[in-house]
Amino acid sequence: MPEVDMVDCAIGTGADYSKECVLEKLGPRQFVIHGPNGGFRRFEVQQNDQGVSVISIDGAAPVAVISDDSPLEFAVEDDVYRVDPALITAPQYE
Repeated sequence: MPEVDMVDCAIGTGADYSKECVLEKLGPRQFVIHGPNGGFRRFEVQQNDQGVSVISIDGAAPVAVISDDSPLEFAVEDDVYRVDPALITAPQYE
């Protein structure tokens, strides 16, 4: 069974944050966030000297990074996510 964690998300315009999205690791750098409405988005982590960034790998609109601190906050269209960087860069996934 895949490793999953609950993360904060605000799905849709004007939505409030709630911890109802599920982050599922797919491999060392890829993960999916499942929304409460059944939708999902696939992402890839990119890590360099500047820190951690996230890109979309499902053909969706580009990712806009809001904050690269902890938690990492990023948006795709009207959906916004807050993720602890340790969840997507943890050594057990490499």
